[in-house]
Amino acid sequence: MTRGQPQQAAMFAQLRGKLGEPTSTTADALQNGFGAKYESLRATWSLPQTVTAVFQGIDGRIDQGKVEIMSEAARARVMEELSKANKSTPL
Repeated sequence: MTRGQPQQAAMFAQLRGKLGEPTSTTADALQNGFGAKYESLRATWSLPQTVTAVFQGIDGRIDQGKVEIMSEAARARVMEELSKANKSTPL
């Protein structure tokens, strides 16, 4: 977990320093219930050894973000488990 929007620029700069330029970057415009507007950065790095790093500047709450670093094999297992859980959850 990261501290979200207040530190997303610094965290993104640190990740770029360590991992190089991201493979892809997007910025999403967000607005809270009081009308305050924010920009959430999302960056993905495709690294050697089939490892992927994903940075999400804001994740659900303005004061939360995340960094995920996962091998493709691990990501496939997680997606499979999520798929199984979704299929077994009654409506």
